[in-house]
Amino acid sequence: LMRLYKATNNWRDLRRTVDAALKVVPADETARLYPDPVLVAEKRAKDQPEVDSFVMLAEAYCMTEQYQKCLEAAQKVIRLQPDSAEGYNVLGASYLSQRHLNEAIAAWKKALELKPGLTTAQKNLEAWGNRIPADVP
Repeated sequence: LMRLYKATNNWRDLRRTVDAALKVVPADETARLYPDPVLVAEKRAKDQPEVDSFVMLAEAYCMTEQYQKCLEAAQKVIRLQPDSAEGYNVLGASYLSQRHLNEAIAAWKKALELKPGLTTAQKNLEAWGNRIPADVP
């Protein structure tokens, strides 16, 4: 399962699975082979400073609740590639994590304008588009 999560860049589920495995068996060598997703993403962004690397970095920061860093990485994606739908999608997530609902909605709308079939942006907009800022947890 850990290999699958890593191969698909599903860092959130990978981190949860690794943490669960290490709670049960602290010396689990397989679980210890999977490093922190932020460290992996930071290294990739340093070694391969391209849009996909910074999208991955922003997602890793959001997943680990480092919201200001998530926002900064998402903004870097937009600077590197102003027409990056994925960049605007993760920008929306970073805004939402900081309770800036209007900015999040605007970012998801921009993502969908750039790439109408971007499922994650569509789902985010469906989930949050009709809420008022006071509804954000």
